[in-house]
Amino acid sequence: MAASLSAQIATMVSDLYREQVKGRVVDWDVPEQASSQQEMRNEPQVGGIYVRLFLKDPKFPLRNPKRFLEGLLDQYLTSVAASQYDGQAIDTELPLLLSAATVSLLRMYPALADHVGYLGYVPKLVSAVAHGASRETIASETYVSEDG
Repeated sequence: MAASLSAQIATMVSDLYREQVKGRVVDWDVPEQASSQQEMRNEPQVGGIYVRLFLKDPKFPLRNPKRFLEGLLDQYLTSVAASQYDGQAIDTELPLLLSAATVSLLRMYPALADHVGYLGYVPKLVSAVAHGASRETIASETYVSEDG
């Protein structure tokens, strides 16, 4: 991201310099929306925390780790449920990203594991994983039977 921001600034500087060399007075203003901001809009975030940035530095002090954990688990269950329907486009990266963030968070705050059980996420997670595994098994059996 820093490299793309640097490239954008370098481009803007060279454009401004060319206009000044031509003798024009340029009334320059900061662009309305930089492309790096557009890139960050598509980034998954939970509770105002970008998940990829958290994964880069899981030791980052969180204001409310319990709420972040709840948000991660809710979004994970939602993304897994959405990927189980054939009619929707499947985003396989999001559940992996959210599960990796959850594991990193539980490694940094081991006491939060009790919170997961207390809120009743364990049966939901087991059910989601079991349903996904059964779908993969059925799909692979169908594929093998079509070949045979």
